[in-house]
Amino acid sequence: MTTTRITNIGSSLGIAFPQEVVEKLNLASGDQVCLIETPNGVEVTTLTPKQAEQLRMGRQIIVENQESLRALAK
Repeated sequence: MTTTRITNIGSSLGIAFPQEVVEKLNLASGDQVCLIETPNGVEVTTLTPKQAEQLRMGRQIIVENQESLRALAK
């Protein structure tokens, strides 16, 4: 098990990943990670380029179709 501390970053909170975790997950500054709630807590995973593109496209679709999506949600 690896531990780290939560720190203040402006008005937000951040986690500094220990070097061993950075190396294991092959992380670099600016990379996006995914936090998945599980019955045992939260799992941190990296996004593959395909997943990152799918996420970007989904967000774009939501922005472009906000009114239609709101109407469907009623």
